[in-house]
Amino acid sequence: MTSSPADAPTTGVDLVDAALGDIVALEERPLAEHAEVFTDVQERLRRALDA
Repeated sequence: MTSSPADAPTTGVDLVDAALGDIVALEERPLAEHAEVFTDVQERLRRALDA
């Protein structure tokens, strides 16, 4: 079974929902790309918390 960003849980906070969608979409991406996505998601979530 494959997941899509549409299958990601939602929080009602657009930035957080987009980050969760990117994590769910990792299933379709090569393992070598996962660390880069996690780093990007972490940075975006930190910025959201700082706002």
